[in-house]
Amino acid sequence: MEILDGLCIAYENLDAVIETIRYSKNLATAKKCLITGDITDITFKTKKLSNIAKKFSFTELQAQTILDMKLQRLNGLEIHTIEKNREKCKKEIEQYEKILKSKRILNNAIKKDLITLKEKYAIPRKTKIIDNKNEYVEEKIELVNERLECVIDRFNYIKTIDINTFLKAKDDQNLFKKVFEINSTNKLCIITNSGNLYQIKASDIPKTKLREKGIPISNLCKINEDEQILFIGPFESYRRILFVFSDGYIKNVNITEYYSRQKRIVGTKLYNNELIAVFGVLDEKTLEIKGEKKDYSIQIDTLPTHGKNVKGNKLIRLRKNDKIQAAAIS
Repeated sequence: MEILDGLCIAYENLDAVIETIRYSKNLATAKKCLITGDITDITFKTKKLSNIAKKFSFTELQAQTILDMKLQRLNGLEIHTIEKNREKCKKEIEQYEKILKSKRILNNAIKKDLITLKEKYAIPRKTKIIDNKNEYVEEKIELVNERLECVIDRFNYIKTIDINTFLKAKDDQNLFKKVFEINSTNKLCIITNSGNLYQIKASDIPKTKLREKGIPISNLCKINEDEQILFIGPFESYRRILFVFSDGYIKNVNITEYYSRQKRIVGTKLYNNELIAVFGVLDEKTLEIKGEKKDYSIQIDTLPTHGKNVKGNKLIRLRKNDKIQAAAIS
């Protein structure tokens, strides 16, 4: 409708439009004149056409359409077709607005269209529906329950390897930055510096030979590019997850709180702080915090247990201008 309106206005001022395009230095100047009425750098033959051009206020779409089309198309016969199409569009717009404003009219329109489709595609069914449970047998893929060695290289490519094969290849074990055992029916827990917790089924991790390439971790759980992995390990190997924040808060959460069918959940909110470190805890006793000016030590069994939506407790009283540099458990 916008284009048709523009073409009709162009036809009514055809001489001015033609001179605007003909005497402009380039298409950009012509387009600017059509949109804003700026006749700078355009020399018209008559003042009358110049005054008409000053009043131009086409939209950008209308102006581009005028510049793209052959203006000889705007003859009497062609403009008659354009006006006819414009009137048709107006009636259709009025009809659509009427339908959208009334729920009753909308329902009638939907009903009418559905009846039309039914009549158009009234083809008898070519297949039969039968009530026979033996006709279809659902295949169930049973996972083999086995212990695997999960390895991650320095490029964050992950794969699983037969555990016996891995133990025999002692010379190649130093190729990986992270190595741990995982059950093939278990899940892998990944926590990033943004507080997101990702879950990967061990069965989704490709099982390969030792020197075959794995798959990027980000392909399995859609980790954002700006996220840094702070913790990765199998759920089955830990009882609790320990979070250390830059302001000295410590959060100790039972790992069962993170059991979920979703691939990504919120592991912890950041509360405008930086997440310094995340640990999986099984039997470790001590949390060691290294500050710029002082080191701190906390007994893990003295930590209270928090819910996953709780901020935690401020257990480290940092000195003035002191910052947490690193943390470790033992």
